[in-house]
Amino acid sequence: MMKPTSGSVTSSIPGSGPSADTFDGHERRHASITLPMPKFLRDFKRRLLSNPGGKSSVWKNVSRSQPSLWYNLSFTVRSHYPPAEIFTLWLEQSAVLPLDITIKDFSSKSAGHPVPSRDTKYLDCLIPFCERWRSLRLIMDWAFIKHLLQTNRLHLPLLKRLFLRPPTFDQNTKLRSLEDAPSLSYFDCVSSFSPISDAAVYIPAASNITTLKLRGISQRPSSFYSLMQSCPQLRDCELSLPDDFRDSLNSGLNMVELPHLHSLELEFIGRAGCPEFLDKFTLPDLGCLRIEHNPLGENCIPDLTNPLPHLTALVERSESYLYELEFISIPGMPICCFTKCLRLIPSLASLSLVNCSLHVPSLCRVLAVERGDPNPILPELSSLTLLQDPYDNSFTGMPIFTGVPTSVSDFARSRWRSTGDSDDELSENESSSWEEDVPEDDWTSDDELSGNDSSSWEEDVSEEDWTTSEDESELGSQKDEDESEPSDSKEEDDQNSSESLMEFSEDDSAEESSGTSGYLVERLESLVISGALLLGKGRKSDRARLRALERQGMDIDIVDPA
Repeated sequence: MMKPTSGSVTSSIPGSGPSADTFDGHERRHASITLPMPKFLRDFKRRLLSNPGGKSSVWKNVSRSQPSLWYNLSFTVRSHYPPAEIFTLWLEQSAVLPLDITIKDFSSKSAGHPVPSRDTKYLDCLIPFCERWRSLRLIMDWAFIKHLLQTNRLHLPLLKRLFLRPPTFDQNTKLRSLEDAPSLSYFDCVSSFSPISDAAVYIPAASNITTLKLRGISQRPSSFYSLMQSCPQLRDCELSLPDDFRDSLNSGLNMVELPHLHSLELEFIGRAGCPEFLDKFTLPDLGCLRIEHNPLGENCIPDLTNPLPHLTALVERSESYLYELEFISIPGMPICCFTKCLRLIPSLASLSLVNCSLHVPSLCRVLAVERGDPNPILPELSSLTLLQDPYDNSFTGMPIFTGVPTSVSDFARSRWRSTGDSDDELSENESSSWEEDVPEDDWTSDDELSGNDSSSWEEDVSEEDWTTSEDESELGSQKDEDESEPSDSKEEDDQNSSESLMEFSEDDSAEESSGTSGYLVERLESLVISGALLLGKGRKSDRARLRALERQGMDIDIVDPA
C-alpha cells in the first residue's frame, strides 16, 4: 500500500474487523483502512460520479447501498488540505448515520496564526452535517478549533464525545457551538500549559457530562469548582489546578456533593499547589484518586502544601470505598500523617508512590503486617508501587521507628501469605528467612537522618540519574558495594534466591508447627520497586529475597537505572 503524501483518509468497512458498533439496535462490525490520497481522490471522483457501467457501477452501488462505509471519517493533514468537495461527497454517502470525525493537522502552522481561507473552506464543508456529528476529535491548532466551534453557532443534537488536542489554548475563548449540544457527555481537552483564563472553556450543557478532562488549561480554582458543580452526573474528572488565586476558594463556597464521581485526577501546577480544592467536595462514590505535582520548571524548588490533611478530611467526610490511590512528585508528606490517612482507607487495594521523598524504612515498617494483628493497616492491599531516589529523601520531621529497621523484602514477605492458605501450601510454596534481620549497618544511622542540611537524603538528584558522590552517606556506600558484588549477575542472583528459598522453607516449617501462621490481610500480589532502594548483599539481600518471592508467584518488577 502506498504511503500518503499530503494526507490520508480512513474508512470503516463493515464485516472486515474485530471491533463492533451499534446504530438503531443493529450491530455494525468495521475496521479502518488508510487509502493513498492522490490516487484515491482521482478514483473516488471518477467512479463515484461517473455513469453506471462496467466497474464504475459496482463502486456506485456499493456507495449507495452501504452508508456505514462512510460514517467514520479520519483525515490527516501533512502539508495542505485536499479539495473540500471530496469530503462533501464522502459525508453525503453516509446517509442519515451519526458521524464520527477525526481531523489531525500536522502542517506545522504557528499557534494563533489566522486560518488560511482555503482551509476555512475545508472546515466549513463539515458544518452542513453538524446535526449528525456524534464524535468529533480535533488535533490541530487552536485557531482552527476556534473557527469551527466559536465563530459558528451550531445545532449539535447528537454530539456525545468531543476531543480537543490543541498545542496551545487561547485565553477568553467560549466554544459557543456547545450551547446547543444537549447530548454531550464526554469532553476531553488536553493542551500544553496556558495562562489563567476565567472563560477558557464554556460548557453550558454540562448537566449531562459524565467525563470531564481539562489538562493544561489553567483556570481559577473557583472556576473549576463552578464547572464541577454544574456536572451532577460526573463520573470521571481530570483537572489541572494552578496555585494562583488559590485564595478564591475561601470566598464562602458551599460544599458540593458529586454522588457519581468515581475517578478523580488532579494536577497541582506551581510551587505550592492547591490541595484546598479537595475541601469543597463530598465524593461518596470515589474509588480512584490520583494527585500529581508539576512545579513548572526544572529549577523551581517545590513548596507544596501537604495534601494529606485535606485528603484525610475528604475521606472522613465522604465515607467512600477508595481502592486506588496514586501520588506523583508529592514531597513533604510526614510518615505519621501518611499513616493516619491510610488507617482511614481500609478498602485500599492499590497504592502507588512515585518520587514522594518518603522515609522508606519507616514506610516499610508501617506497612509490614504482624502475625495475628487484629487491626492491620491496609488489609486489602494487593499492589504497591514505590519508585524513589533513595538520595532524595527530603522527608518532613524525624523518621519514626528508628532503630527498628524493616527492609523492603521484610515488608513484602509479611504480606505474601493470606488467611486462606493451608499449612501444606505454605510449607510447599512459600519461604523466607524472617528470623534474619538485615544488619543495621545496611541502614543510614539516626544522626544521618536527623535533617542535616548536608545529608545526602536532601540532595536533589533526579530519578533518571541515580548517581552518588564520594561523600554520600553510609547508605550510598552500601549501594555501591552491592553494585560491585558479583551477585548482580544472573547466575549469582539465581543462586542467592535459591538459597533464600531453602532457608525460608525451614523458617516457615517452624512457624507452622508453632501455630503462628494466621494472617488477616490479602496477599500482596504485585510489587514495583526501585532497585536502588534494595539493601544487603548475597543470599540475605533484599534483591535475593524478592527474587525468591517472585519464584513463588508474586509479580515483582525491580526498576533499575538504565
